[in-house]
Amino acid sequence: MRIASTLGGIAICAAVVLFFARYWGYLDTSAQIAILVVVPLLALAAAEFAAWRERTLYFTGLLALLAFASFVMNLAVVGSIFNIVSTERALLAWGAFALLLAYRYGLRLQLALGLLLSMGYGAAMVTAHFGYRWFDFGQRPELVALLALLVFWAPFAIRHTRQRDFPPVYRLVGAIVFYLCVLSLADWGIPSYMSFDHQNIERFYEFVGLLTSAGAIWLGISRQWNNVVNTSATAFVIFLFTRLYHWWWDWMPKYLFFAVIGALGVGWWSLLDTCVARWGREFRYEARLARHGSSRGSGGKRVCSAACVEESLRFSGIRHYAYEPRDVYVVRHEGRK
Repeated sequence: MRIASTLGGIAICAAVVLFFARYWGYLDTSAQIAILVVVPLLALAAAEFAAWRERTLYFTGLLALLAFASFVMNLAVVGSIFNIVSTERALLAWGAFALLLAYRYGLRLQLALGLLLSMGYGAAMVTAHFGYRWFDFGQRPELVALLALLVFWAPFAIRHTRQRDFPPVYRLVGAIVFYLCVLSLADWGIPSYMSFDHQNIERFYEFVGLLTSAGAIWLGISRQWNNVVNTSATAFVIFLFTRLYHWWWDWMPKYLFFAVIGALGVGWWSLLDTCVARWGREFRYEARLARHGSSRGSGGKRVCSAACVEESLRFSGIRHYAYEPRDVYVVRHEGRK
């Protein structure tokens, strides 16, 4: 349903843009300005009304996306009408408006758009400060990669008590943008701020991609961040493939190269599945016991309250075997020494 509503919102935005593009030249300047001001306000008012009437927020997401597209078109067309020089501040305005919509209505798509535009503004601002053209910030993506890391760790500083599904969006957007920046530096020949040899820079970022993706996999498993695990595992495979391509493609027979790549892929996913099953089990066990107030007893055994035992018994491999005074149980994990 959300996918259908998102596609519907994109189609509505395209229809509005194409409609005004068809008849825009027949309107005078005052009518054009009035339309540019009124359309975002009408879409925003409709989104507020839909959010008040419905609980699923499907139509709210559609109208909020329409309001965002209208606001983007507003600034772009006004700048074109009055011949205003484009600056990076337009990215700030668009990103701020998208974030306002996201936090007002709890919309993850608008949050992702706002984070991307905010990262673009930060990188463009620094690029313009150094004397380059602001829209050249993508030519040296180290700044974008640094901002992506900040976005990834932002949920630790920003507490989302109402929008509990927003932290995964922060982590997913940050991880994807970071891996794309590192991949562009490692394999696509994008210039870097470092003054080393071009080949050494590519090798450096290849190993950076491998190490960061492997570390993110462990972190995602330990904290049960499934989107981080999947994204980082895909990035690790891509970085490993590019590294093996540089090592083996020139001298190894092509059929043997792809056979080895396929065998490594199967082995990698089997190893990852084993690690997720084992580490995830242990981390969930520790998290459940800690959440219900367990403590260490004599001999390294877990001493928990009755609520802790009730939750732990739902987890396979845990059983209680003794009762102690004051409503305290001793539990242990069958597979743990």
